[in-house]
Amino acid sequence: MKALACCIAPHHDVGFTDDLEQRQVEYKHHGDALVPRQQRFSSYARSLLKALEIPVWNRWGLRPALAEGTRDIAPLTAFRDLDKLGLLNNVPTLNFHPHLPHYELTNDDGKTVQVLARQPIDPNRPHPFTAAGNAEFNCLLWLPPDW
Repeated sequence: MKALACCIAPHHDVGFTDDLEQRQVEYKHHGDALVPRQQRFSSYARSLLKALEIPVWNRWGLRPALAEGTRDIAPLTAFRDLDKLGLLNNVPTLNFHPHLPHYELTNDDGKTVQVLARQPIDPNRPHPFTAAGNAEFNCLLWLPPDW
């Protein structure tokens, strides 16, 4: 029997609130003037994740931090001991994009979904996620074959 492999990379849901002030904070954090204060097209991916019983929620879009003194994205915090497939071999960073999705684990048992890498967040742009004390977001997850 062949193993099934797939990649799901759902976009985040910008402005997932009725609070207009919070939408403005998120908008400024992104730094992408082309993204409106509310952008609601992540429902398909969320429905797919739910149907597959993958305990992940794509809630925030966060701006990656830059390496100090450069315009390059800051290195990942990689958990290479969990990277059984070597997906992160010779991968110090992801491509820069003004806002990347944070994949929130809704069942953090350490077995169903494993966080392979986190991305530092731009500390110079306020956001509700960083206001809650977070400095990094989950950017690469892996579901072991027996999930």
